[in-house]
Amino acid sequence: MKDVNLNRLFQKFGGGGHAKAASATARLSDENEASTLLQGLVDELIDTSLLKQPTVGDFMTAPVLSAKPTMNEKQVEDLFTRYDVRALPVVDDNNDVIGLVTYKEVAAAKQ
Repeated sequence: MKDVNLNRLFQKFGGGGHAKAASATARLSDENEASTLLQGLVDELIDTSLLKQPTVGDFMTAPVLSAKPTMNEKQVEDLFTRYDVRALPVVDDNNDVIGLVTYKEVAAAKQ
């Protein structure tokens, strides 16, 4: 919910303030209005935040950095260091994923 602008959201309910620390005070003519007001607030939060969460596709790395099963420890370690990653998919000649190699596995293999 870090993308929710509380100021804009609460303005609809008579409140406002900072985008990350807004507030609203509702004056109700009877307590039955509270349910409607709260449901509107929850619906708005769902519409503005929960349904618009970023997906992995929004921040993934492409093209995929990968290792080949024929690479030696030094070559894979160089990829880890150069690209600041701690795991790599291992792909065959058809670029099908056949495994995963981690930094810890390479370090253990060197000992």
